Amino acid sequence: MTRDFFADRLFREQPVFFADRFSPEQPVFARAAARGGPPPGTDPMLLLGLVAGAAGMRALLRSEPVPPGFAAAAVGAVLPARGDA
Repeated sequence: MTRDFFADRLFREQPVFFADRFSPEQPVFARAAARGGPPPGTDPMLLLGLVAGAAGMRALLRSEPVPPGFAAAAVGAVLPARGDA
């Protein structure tokens, strides 16, 4: 098998892989919306990606710890930047 075979397979299966990984988080976002946040129209997958990316950047690229409350602070920083919030 060639490298292209694995790259092609990853490209084909990646959306299914990540969609399945997101399904457990959907009830969390539904409960948050019922409590009044995040604002209507917020894309949960985008929000999760931004927070995970920020944490990954901090931990993996900067070799800094991800402190308690980091996710809440990241979400708080991202949501006001929507422009309509």
